[in-house]
Amino acid sequence: MPEVASPDHHAVAHARQLLDALAALLVSGGPNNAGIERCRKTLQSAMLQLAEKGERVEPPTAIRAWFDTAMADARGTAPQVDRVIDSIDDLLPHADWMQRQAAPGQDDHFVDRHRHAMLVGPTAPIACATLTLGVAVMAPQVTYPFHQHPPEEFYIVLSEGEWYQEGRGWWSPGCGGIVHNEPSIVHAMKSGAKPLLALWGLLL
Repeated sequence: MPEVASPDHHAVAHARQLLDALAALLVSGGPNNAGIERCRKTLQSAMLQLAEKGERVEPPTAIRAWFDTAMADARGTAPQVDRVIDSIDDLLPHADWMQRQAAPGQDDHFVDRHRHAMLVGPTAPIACATLTLGVAVMAPQVTYPFHQHPPEEFYIVLSEGEWYQEGRGWWSPGCGGIVHNEPSIVHAMKSGAKPLLALWGLLL
């Protein structure tokens, strides 16, 4: 009998499909600049492999409900968005859910009202040395704190919500919108009446 691949080994193929969908969306919907081109090339050249299986962390029931609501709202927005949503769905059974803690001086209101589903990266279920991918979900009426980090970053926005960027202020990219953060720029995001959902990528 032919050998049947395990669901875990299908995860690498699903991750590649997600990276391809993201690269295509960046080309079709992103601003034409050097930063977006770096993000696209990193997605296309990323080497993926299945990480050693560890104990998965599941999100609380309320977080999962907000996530499911936002995923359903995003579906049907545009074909490129649907490809991303479908790929996230395929990878979600392998995701590790991470909760960021408040830094000193930050309002901790967001801590229990958000999670990140970690999909790809050095410590993620799909190992990659050059890229980290996660999906952020937040409850309605929550602000993710102002922060900054050296890695360059992009977001694929999958819901309503507002984004902040140093030098630009607050704006609403809309579902399917693209946010590009240069290294160490101050940025933040906040949800409105509905949960916020966004896929983010850090270039390592």
